[in-house]
Amino acid sequence: MSRKSLVIILTLVFLALAQISFAPHFIVGWWFAWFNLIDVPVLVVALLEKRKNNLGWAAAFLGGIILDMYSAHFGMWLAIMVGSVAFIKFILKKYVSIPSFW
Repeated sequence: MSRKSLVIILTLVFLALAQISFAPHFIVGWWFAWFNLIDVPVLVVALLEKRKNNLGWAAAFLGGIILDMYSAHFGMWLAIMVGSVAFIKFILKKYVSIPSFW
């Protein structure tokens, strides 16, 4: 297991515990009920990783499983996370050109 994978796993587990423990006490508005702390690092990893890496897929799968453990409908968050990473990967592959100067 690489160092990046271990850091992402520990970050997602910590954020899941923080969301379950502290987030229900700090409801700011109606939108906060739909906000998940796990979404942000998964989407950041999917946006910032290299095209050939699969760390974004693994983060989406793990984040979806963690969110589904405390959800009423098992598989919903997994599908949302994997679908959002698939959408990001498709957009980056199809429409974003990274310049190469070599």
